[in-house]
This record gives sequence, structure tokens and C-alpha cells, in this order.
Amino acid sequence: MRYAITMRNDAICMHFGKCEYFLLIDIEDKEVKRTEKVENPGHHMVSLPKFLKMKGVECVISGGMGVRAMNHLAEYGINVILGVDAPLNEVIERLKEGSLEGKDSLCNCHHSKRGADKHNSCWHEDEKC
Repeated sequence: MRYAITMRNDAICMHFGKCEYFLLIDIEDKEVKRTEKVENPGHHMVSLPKFLKMKGVECVISGGMGVRAMNHLAEYGINVILGVDAPLNEVIERLKEGSLEGKDSLCNCHHSKRGADKHNSCWHEDEKC
């Protein structure tokens, strides 16, 4: 299976669309067969899921993302695991074991009273959504 992990500053990014790059990981028979670092081509709700599908991604792992992004990924048959906030090596080990579990999205900026596309009041550490 091919996974795309959202990355920023060499850690899992807390917001899907704002990651610097995706770490693509192919796992077969509980082993990492291939990894590839792919730059984020830009935060566009429709083109990003299509881009990932073209790269063969079957599952996205991220700290968080909005409902619209999740829906667009689902349209391309891409699963999502959210709420991931652990060291990368731990996440990879859990993927190999098949034990990585998601939680609630760590990015709640899409659920504010200001509306789904208003990001100006949401901060994740040093990262603005």
C-alpha cells in the first residue's frame, strides 16, 4: 500500500494542505519497500487529491484536515488517517504493523464560527493554517 504522510520541518504536519512535502511510503509484507519525498504542488482543494491519486497514494496520514479535503480525497478512493502527532519513525513502525489509529483532526480551523474557508485565526505551533 502506498501512504502519503504530510510533512513540515521534517515532522508530521498538522494541516494537510499546508505541508511542505509528502513522504510517500510503500509498505508490503510489513516492510518499507520504497520512500519518496514529493513537494506539495500547492494547496488547492481539488487538484491536490488528484495529484496524490496520480502518484498512486491509497491513504493520507496527517495531523488534520478539513471536511472538504476529506471528501475530495474520498472521491478519488483515498483513505485518511487524521490526528497523527507522533515521531515519524513511530508512525512508520505502526504502519508496518498495521496498528496506526487515527483520532480527531488536530486542525479545527475549518470548524470555527467564521466559516469553512477562514484560516486567519488558527495556529498550530509556528504554523498558520
